[in-house]
Amino acid sequence: MVSKQLEHLQRLACLYITGAKRTASTAALKLIIGILPLAVYIKQEAMASCFRLIINAQGVQTTSGHTKIKNILATYIPLSQHRELIKFNQNMFDKNFTVCIPNRQDWKNGIILNNYVVCFTGGSRFEQTGLSGASVCNQTDGEEFILPLGRHTSVFQAEVYALLYCARLENLVNRNNSSIAICCDSLAAINAMSAFKATTGG
Repeated sequence: MVSKQLEHLQRLACLYITGAKRTASTAALKLIIGILPLAVYIKQEAMASCFRLIINAQGVQTTSGHTKIKNILATYIPLSQHRELIKFNQNMFDKNFTVCIPNRQDWKNGIILNNYVVCFTGGSRFEQTGLSGASVCNQTDGEEFILPLGRHTSVFQAEVYALLYCARLENLVNRNNSSIAICCDSLAAINAMSAFKATTGG
């Protein structure tokens, strides 16, 4: 009964968002918008919360109420009940890079990167065509990449994508004990990358 009410509520929202006719199917509207059925989404969030409680050893076992979710979780994902097997290496979430924003005096004195693998990244949007793109140049290895990003990507998103693409280049990932300098002229993208926060569990 509750599931039907949630579906009806979500259908009304989908109709208003899309402006579709009332005869349009609910499944088609959800597919167009790209959302899960509300009942499924609620179950997903409930199981994710239950899993976080298990990882943090905060769950209280009872035979009724919301803790029934734990039994459902155990049925579909047995590994979720073995807390001792689910361990995260803290180093996976530590920053393995530093951000350097040179000041005016640094630029006047010249920035020397002799012992670094030097890469340049950039993102742009052409107003005449409405198309966006990103570029990556590995100056040390002589590699260049042009990345078309279509009409719906902002300049900021293109700049960030270029940084991420560069960081995942095979030639850079496979370099051991090498210092890599990725140069970017977008302060917003640099700040976004340096402010990331990864969390697990709680």
